[in-house]
Amino acid sequence: MKHSKKADLGLSIQAIVIIILAITLLGLGLTFVRQFIGKGSESLSGIFDAAELENPATSLTPLTLPKEVNLRSGGKVIVDIGFYCNSPGPCTTAQPHIVESGTGTEVDCPGKGTYTAGSVTCDIKGLVLEKSTGMKAFSVMYDGTCSISPTPSNQGIRFQIPGEDVESHKSVGYRGILGINSGFEGTFVCSFGVGPTVDPFETGQLFIKIS
Repeated sequence: MKHSKKADLGLSIQAIVIIILAITLLGLGLTFVRQFIGKGSESLSGIFDAAELENPATSLTPLTLPKEVNLRSGGKVIVDIGFYCNSPGPCTTAQPHIVESGTGTEVDCPGKGTYTAGSVTCDIKGLVLEKSTGMKAFSVMYDGTCSISPTPSNQGIRFQIPGEDVESHKSVGYRGILGINSGFEGTFVCSFGVGPTVDPFETGQLFIKIS
């Protein structure tokens, strides 16, 4: 009987030790995950050292873009951009963005593709830039006539990235998130600019394939 009590006590102590170790390891694991996710979110989009780019921008090539971006319909993809400030002064609020076409009746990213909603598929001649206000009518994208009911709203392509001031004659890298709503397929070309939306410091073209 005495031996049984000692054995039970030993097992109880071992169980307590195991529980304490498990709680400690769980706490350490959660802390690591939080730090990892936090760092990953910070590095997901923003500005970084141009040396990290495969093709950094220079005074001769002040804007570098990928040759082509493959994007899943309804998905997102990270896009790296290189920018060199050729201005004699700092390039203030140098934010990469999709350049909007000048009129409300033109697509922002011309191309050829389709848009499907339910059982209806429409041919489209391009994409429009998704905006919270002042977005172009979806019908601008139609290549001919098509009837989709209800007409989708706020459907378009978007590019999310913060802007920062860049010192004169300095090269930087940007990492942004390019996204598209579901239903779109095709190949399109978007004009990208860095700087003010009206008169960017530099502009270039990005080919986008959506599947």
